[in-house]
Amino acid sequence: LKYLNKDSAHTKATFEAIPHGVLRRLTSLTSVHEDNEDTTLDVLYPKHIEALERAGLPLPKVYPTLKEANEKLKNDTILRSTEEEQQRRKKQQKDYARATYFVIGRTTNFWDKPICGMI
Repeated sequence: LKYLNKDSAHTKATFEAIPHGVLRRLTSLTSVHEDNEDTTLDVLYPKHIEALERAGLPLPKVYPTLKEANEKLKNDTILRSTEEEQQRRKKQQKDYARATYFVIGRTTNFWDKPICGMI
C-alpha cells in the first residue's frame, strides 16, 4: 500500500481487487471463535482498514462478520478448486496435443560443443 494509491497508474480493477484481497487474507489468517464470529472485519482490524482508507482505495460500505467472511471464503475455495481443476485438465490436454519433443542423443565427441553453439 506504500506505492499503490489513487494517484498511481494502476487500473480500476486493480484498485478494487486490493481491499478484497486484504480482507480475504485477514479472514483466512483469523481463527473463528464464539467470541469473535459476530464481529465485523473493520472492528477486528481497524489499522488495516485505516491503511486502505488512507490509500484512497474503494472499500465496502458494510463489512461482513468474521463468520460470514469465513463461509464465503470456504465456498469460493470449493468453487475455485473445481473450476481450476477443469481448466488445468483442459490446458494439459491442449498442451499435450501440441507438444513437440526433441531427442538429443550423445555420441562420441559429437556433443563436445554445446548444442546452442551448433544451432
